Amino acid sequence: MASNYEREEFTLFDDDMGNFSFLSELKSFIPSGESAFSIEALSQKSERVPVSMEFISDSIFRMRYTCEKALARKSTAMLVAEPLSSGKVKTEESTHDLLFKGDSLTVAFKKKPWIMKVLDSSGKTLMKSSHADEFGIPNRYRVLPPGFRKGPEGGVHVFHSGYLFSDEHFYGLGEKFSSLDRRHQKFISWHVDAHGTNSNEWAYKNIPFFFSSRGYGIFINSSFRIVYDFGERSYVSWFFSLEDSLMDFFFIYGPSPRDIIARYTDLTGRSEVPPRWSFGLWMSRCMYKDRGEVEEVAAGLRSSDIPCDVLHIDPLWLKGRKERDRDSACELSWDEEAFPDPGGMIEGLKKQGFRLSLWENPYIHEGSALYQEGKEKGFFPLDSQGNPARLAEDPCCTLVDFSNPEACRWFAAKHESLFRTGVAVMKTDYGEYAPVDARYHNGMTGSEMHNLYPLLYNKTIYEATKKYRGYGLVWGRSAYAGSQRYPLYWSGDSRPGFNEMACVLRGGLSMALSGFPFWSHDIGGFIGKPHEILYIRWAQWGLLSSHARCHGTTPREPWHFGERALEIFRTYAKLRYRLIPYLYSYAHVASLTGMPLMRPLLLEFPGDRRAWEEDLEYLLGRELLVAPVCEAEEGRALYFPEGKWLDFWTGKIYSGPSDVWYDAPLDILPLFIRANSIIPMSPGMPSVGEEPEKQLTCEVYLTDRAEFLFYEGNEPLLFRAETDKWEILFHTGPSKRTYMVRFNQTSSIATVKVEDRLIGELNDLKEVQGSPEGWTQTDDSVIVKFRAEGECTVILKHVEY
Repeated sequence: MASNYEREEFTLFDDDMGNFSFLSELKSFIPSGESAFSIEALSQKSERVPVSMEFISDSIFRMRYTCEKALARKSTAMLVAEPLSSGKVKTEESTHDLLFKGDSLTVAFKKKPWIMKVLDSSGKTLMKSSHADEFGIPNRYRVLPPGFRKGPEGGVHVFHSGYLFSDEHFYGLGEKFSSLDRRHQKFISWHVDAHGTNSNEWAYKNIPFFFSSRGYGIFINSSFRIVYDFGERSYVSWFFSLEDSLMDFFFIYGPSPRDIIARYTDLTGRSEVPPRWSFGLWMSRCMYKDRGEVEEVAAGLRSSDIPCDVLHIDPLWLKGRKERDRDSACELSWDEEAFPDPGGMIEGLKKQGFRLSLWENPYIHEGSALYQEGKEKGFFPLDSQGNPARLAEDPCCTLVDFSNPEACRWFAAKHESLFRTGVAVMKTDYGEYAPVDARYHNGMTGSEMHNLYPLLYNKTIYEATKKYRGYGLVWGRSAYAGSQRYPLYWSGDSRPGFNEMACVLRGGLSMALSGFPFWSHDIGGFIGKPHEILYIRWAQWGLLSSHARCHGTTPREPWHFGERALEIFRTYAKLRYRLIPYLYSYAHVASLTGMPLMRPLLLEFPGDRRAWEEDLEYLLGRELLVAPVCEAEEGRALYFPEGKWLDFWTGKIYSGPSDVWYDAPLDILPLFIRANSIIPMSPGMPSVGEEPEKQLTCEVYLTDRAEFLFYEGNEPLLFRAETDKWEILFHTGPSKRTYMVRFNQTSSIATVKVEDRLIGELNDLKEVQGSPEGWTQTDDSVIVKFRAEGECTVILKHVEY
């Protein structure tokens, strides 16, 4: 495995400098539209370098350059669509300088020596790509300036690099398990089966997108191997390099991280809202061996009063798995000796409120019927001899060529009988092994396809699920830019330890900063048996993640960890189910904006420099602050950003910004409600079910005013609260439901019950509780007055949007 990385490790001090070409001089430019420009540049060797600048919007430009004779526009599956240049850009040229000026950004070039700066409308320098003289002693460079390096085997590496400002920090790059701040770190973007969650170089999800604390982001539109260095080799510069002859990146201005992520996901796509039941608990094990064991777990969950929606079966469901005893035996047909009458099993689980998930991978064993069929139809990538390419990790296997639309349809159709039988979702494991020495149907080499492969794999299964089940969903492990369009993903094979749990948390928050709103992990860790205390601490925040799954090589059902663990697990599982309306509402927000459910503090508090440093606590949505206990201690130090924070358990109020040591006995997860919040909660249930809750309790924590957009379909309700009243603003109104409103965790609750749909007008209230002093009705609203810890007016009002 290490050899995959050694190719990138060249010593710039000792390299033959004759192999390098730098952007040295800007010669001329030609407009190709109101916001697109072709630039002719020269290297220090007087070689012609074609450069393209396209302004996609007033906040985004695309830059491309190559050492080839001409720029070849490459379309990749990462982009939702090939973006077109847009808007008007003014040019200003002098003897020494060339400026491209838009409404939000100015790109300024010094012609000789080549220096490029990007400035915002105030004149602040956001990014500076400098000439070679600024990077080190001449001909002995720690970091290469923008340009090219020819490799010893004839390949080309293209570089981009820049000045590292003294206060600059970087974030993103996908699921990386170190601190969120990338400054002084190096990363390699190349998918591997990481066999853990404690290495930055070994990662399942490498996303070629990062952003700077100075207010900009960069999306590299390439699937080739990428090396990033954010001041590890040199403290005064950063760079990234690709194993390709074309540099193609989008510069994305924010200035806030929220804006940068929103604009990045405008380019690469956003998630649809996953099914509501997917936000329930998933219970799994590696591996349930037969039908009896699955049904025993289902019965145990219900008898233990543990709410749960999904049971997952790992590879032992597969025919041929036992004979070949390898992960690659994936024939997509049941082992009916171990799992007789799968349709009957699925129907029995459904009656208890469970859905079934099944494991798969995209690798086809040479001994399977699928292999012969796929080979005859040409649905596998080919090696240099024209034979199906083999996996280095398992030479008995090839893999489906998802760059071939016919192969996608073929493999998707193999799932039809599973979905028709009632399987709810597939766990799309693996995807990191696409061989480098293969050529694919779309003409890509293995070097270009390797990172892109998981995107195409998960897209195929997601769309098959949507076709046969009516909704899109996978439970995937590997991902690339654009994979967020096909949710959802989990962290991979973590080990049970407090330090590894902290790595997993950082990996999830890193994914959140990389455009992925939905993410999960294996509660308790995957490999081996966790200690009871670790299992409890992991479950507490695991059940308050975007999605929640228990999974591991040993049993992960809570009763295996003792009565104390069972009781605590039950408490947090029930809390999760009470929060389903809240989580599902934020799933809609994520689909519309790209904002993740699990939010690093910097997303909500970008003006707080301390918030940019905190990576072991997060906001779940906007309103809930979660601070996992990541050591075997009964407490932790935590940071409160600005504002007031209500302890979820005790009602104690903390004020920020402040550092606090919080005592947290084993049954307590530090959990806080942000001031001016409305949190819709259900009464709880054993499974999510098909129908919306008939009762909602809105927990309102006010200092002055709060709002919450509540979704159960595509049309939201607006809950609005002020210190003396609470309002529900309807589009077309809810189905029959009782609304309970509690302010600041007081004991008094105002209750209003609404029956029938409100279409065009508001129907009479059928029931009002909570010491009402009376109510009145107007043409568009009903006003009910309560005395609940002081006067409270509840207004139900129909509005047209």
